[in-house]
Amino acid sequence: MQILKFELLPELLTGSEVIDEHHKEFIMRINKFWGKDLSCQDDLEAYLAYLLIYAMEHFNFEEAIMVKTQFPGMAEHEKAHCQYFDKMDELRKSILASGYTLENKEYLYNLLSDWLTSHIKIFDISLAEYLRKNNFQNLDT
Repeated sequence: MQILKFELLPELLTGSEVIDEHHKEFIMRINKFWGKDLSCQDDLEAYLAYLLIYAMEHFNFEEAIMVKTQFPGMAEHEKAHCQYFDKMDELRKSILASGYTLENKEYLYNLLSDWLTSHIKIFDISLAEYLRKNNFQNLDT
């Protein structure tokens, strides 16, 4: 089995401490998923819920910041969150129906790490730049 480790590389740092901390937590959960031996269906279901719940918490956090600061790119950013969550829920159902395999574990891991990387580059960095330019601080919504 290939060893995978997703990292928050410098080009993925947004410059917003609070957003970067959320991303570090999400990456830690993704890596923990990869490292787990999820040999039974109950373990898999619990772990998929663990990933989805954190994604939802993170999205709600970012969306609250966008509302609070009247971020102009909010609609598009929220749409990306919804699309991701729908895809993850669909994938979760598919994996639970087909059972646990190394193939679907790899697929999910790659989907998570690829999606988070592109989402940070396309959406979160621009949100952090907007917050910085407009002097928004103390955003512990």
